[in-house]
Amino acid sequence: MSLRALFLLLCAGFATAQAPSATVAPPPKVERKTTVAVLAFTGSFKQFTADEFTAVTNRFETELMKTGKIQILERRNMDAILQEQGFQQTGACTSECQVQVGQLLGVDRIISGDIGKVGDMITMNLKLVDVENGANVMSHAIDIKGDLQTVLRGGCYEMAQIFAGIKQPGSDRTVLTAEKSSVWPWIVGGVAVLAGAVTTVVILNQSSTNPDQTKKATIE
Repeated sequence: MSLRALFLLLCAGFATAQAPSATVAPPPKVERKTTVAVLAFTGSFKQFTADEFTAVTNRFETELMKTGKIQILERRNMDAILQEQGFQQTGACTSECQVQVGQLLGVDRIISGDIGKVGDMITMNLKLVDVENGANVMSHAIDIKGDLQTVLRGGCYEMAQIFAGIKQPGSDRTVLTAEKSSVWPWIVGGVAVLAGAVTTVVILNQSSTNPDQTKKATIE
C-alpha cells in the first residue's frame, strides 16, 4: 500500500471517530392514570329498589369514565375477579373490607357510596379510599331536591366531576335543585342547557361561613 493510500485511510478513520453519534430522543413519558373500582351503591331497599341502586351506580361510573381522568375497572371484570377469588361480602363493606376488595382487584382506590331519602330530598354520599394505606382520600355529599331522574342526570354528573378532580367544591356538601318544565335541562358546570323552556337550576355549596351562598341560572 502506498503512503498516499495509507494516509487517506488514516484520515477517514479519524473523521469517523470524531463524528458525533446520533442522539435518540427518549420516548415520551406517559402519565399513569389512577385505577379505581366503584362498589355498588347501597341504601335502604324501602326507599329504592335494587335496580335503582344499580342504575345510579352505573350512571356515576359512566360519567366518571367520560372525564378521561381516571381508569375505571369495568363492573363485569370486577365481579369476575371477586368471584374467582372467592370473596364473599356480608353486610355493609367497611373501610377494611374496601381495602381487601381493592387488593383483590389490583386497583389504587375504591369508591363506595350510599343513597338515602328524607321527604323530597335525596342524599348521595360518596367516599374515596386509598387501597395501599386504607386512608379516606376524600368524601362528598350531594343533597338533591328532586326525583331519581335528577340524581341520574344531575347528581351523578356533579359527583363524577368532583371525584375526577375537575371541580373543587367549596365545602363537603352540595345542594342541587332542578326545577324543570316539559324539557329536561342538562346540568353542565352549574348551568342549565336546554331549548324551548324556562328552567332554573340552583347549586348551593353549604358552608359554615356563608350558608346562603347560592349560584342560580335561568335560561330561556
